[in-house]
Amino acid sequence: MLGSQLAETESEPDEEEANEVAPDLLESRAKFQAFWTGFLQKVKVEASQPISRPATGTNQYFWMPKGSNGWVSAYLAQSKGRVGAYLTFGKGEVGDRLYDALKKDKDEINTALGVDVEWDTEGGRRYAFTRKDFPGVLLTDAREAVQSWLADRTERFISVFRPRIDKLLREQG
Repeated sequence: MLGSQLAETESEPDEEEANEVAPDLLESRAKFQAFWTGFLQKVKVEASQPISRPATGTNQYFWMPKGSNGWVSAYLAQSKGRVGAYLTFGKGEVGDRLYDALKKDKDEINTALGVDVEWDTEGGRRYAFTRKDFPGVLLTDAREAVQSWLADRTERFISVFRPRIDKLLREQG
């Protein structure tokens, strides 16, 4: 992992809080953390890209340039047997403006990404996403294939979207 900086975005629970968590939840969190740890070992991004600690849930986040209120996320949806990666922004003027500017260049961006990407709005948020269905249990049966596919898509999203977002932020002041 070239972007080896761990972003301090997830706080460590204190011992008292950890003791209050149900054992099955702790086990689930540990499984996700092991999955995302392996995934992060496969992801190759620029050293300037902040990398969060391995997630303990279904999404691993990669923050876009400061001021964009945006992020790329790799995700697992076991109930659907689906994984994916997406770019989105927090609700509000900045995110709307950036998304709209990117969407104007979606054909060029889709070509640069080199994979099928959908652009959509849902729940007041705007997304550019790609996804794929895998058979079996995502965390175990399809683990290597899922991690490799997600790493590839995450790298593509970060390398294509990050510089464009950076440029838009500079131009739009």
